[in-house]
Amino acid sequence: MAIYVAFTWALYFSTGQGKENISVVVIFFGLWLAAFLFLVMCFVRFVIIARLVSMGASRWFALLLLIPYFNFFLILVLLFRPPKIKARDDVGG
Repeated sequence: MAIYVAFTWALYFSTGQGKENISVVVIFFGLWLAAFLFLVMCFVRFVIIARLVSMGASRWFALLLLIPYFNFFLILVLLFRPPKIKARDDVGG
């Protein structure tokens, strides 16, 4: 939201007329929203789900991030629970 406000104010001062061009503001907001959702999905896919798999938990537990207040508990579990992946003893052949 702060980025949207910053874009709006930048557009406000760049026009010098005191009016924003609504279509440009909508385009900026759409681009910002698309970039934000892409980054959130990348974080969930490459960090949260990878950590759940390393703990031996189901990937479906990532949906618990959508529940307010419970997502904080899930993050704490992801931070402090040790992984279940065993180290390979035959490394180096």
